[in-house]
Amino acid sequence: MNGKYLKGLITTAAILMTLLMGSCSDTTSPGQAAVIQINRLLDDLEDAVREYDIEKVSEHLHYDFLHNGKEKDDLIFIWYQRLLSFDHLSLSEREIKVTGFLARASFRMTFSSADSTLVTEEPSEQFGDVSFFIRDEGKWHLFGNQR
Repeated sequence: MNGKYLKGLITTAAILMTLLMGSCSDTTSPGQAAVIQINRLLDDLEDAVREYDIEKVSEHLHYDFLHNGKEKDDLIFIWYQRLLSFDHLSLSEREIKVTGFLARASFRMTFSSADSTLVTEEPSEQFGDVSFFIRDEGKWHLFGNQR
């Protein structure tokens, strides 16, 4: 084997190992990945209000959703009413706590339109329906408080 070829091969392997090791230091832990995925779900809810897209909301609901006695179909109706009443949603000051396959988000929820604004600290007794999550089949879903 040619010495120049072998030296080039070793150099290439060293560069690849350096790149691989460097990328490992930036890996995302399962908890961090969950927070990122839940934040994307919450971003989708903000987009759904702006785009008047009830399907975008319903695609994130778990089939066993239950929140304060309301099931999945009830929540879809509630969100439909919200979409009729407001054209903007902001979920700010987000904090997400992940415990295994369950998670809970706290945030300030602000619905607004040209003539009204509704602000709540979530989860709240009045709302809270988008504060509880479950990971099922590799995806995070809105789950409700299961009461």
